[in-house]
Amino acid sequence: MSNANTTKVKRPFEKKAAYNRKLLNNFFCNNPEEYRTLISALLSFAADSEEKETGYINIAVGQRTDNGFNVMLNSFTDKPVVKLGNWNNIEPTMAIFTTERKIHNIICSLNLTLISDLETEVQITENYDRYVLTFRYDDAIDYQIIVMCTEFTTFSMMRYIVE
Repeated sequence: MSNANTTKVKRPFEKKAAYNRKLLNNFFCNNPEEYRTLISALLSFAADSEEKETGYINIAVGQRTDNGFNVMLNSFTDKPVVKLGNWNNIEPTMAIFTTERKIHNIICSLNLTLISDLETEVQITENYDRYVLTFRYDDAIDYQIIVMCTEFTTFSMMRYIVE
């Protein structure tokens, strides 16, 4: 019988995923509540999450005004997938895409460090959680992201971040 060390060696993509989670966790812990809400809402559709959520994400690009949001470009996906990444190995990113018919269509990719003036509106009911996230991106353009989750589990999302 061998006493060899049986620790599993992580493959490169597993190391990268762990590093991306670490970057996101640091960002999550060091930013105000609005950023935590944004991350929580998007992570409910994380690609490698154990519990897949159902719902949609609507992304509007335009201009924030006192009376609402003027939309110039709108994108919508049902059953979205969110994947973690990084930019320059120091800034966390989140890509929102869909995988219909095994074709990956990226709808939006966000560098979280470029988000400013973030406002969040949360509506939680028995049947769904709805998040309206409005922010300025790279001090150049306004975004409004509406996230609708029909089965949101905060516990599983927090467990995913802190792993």
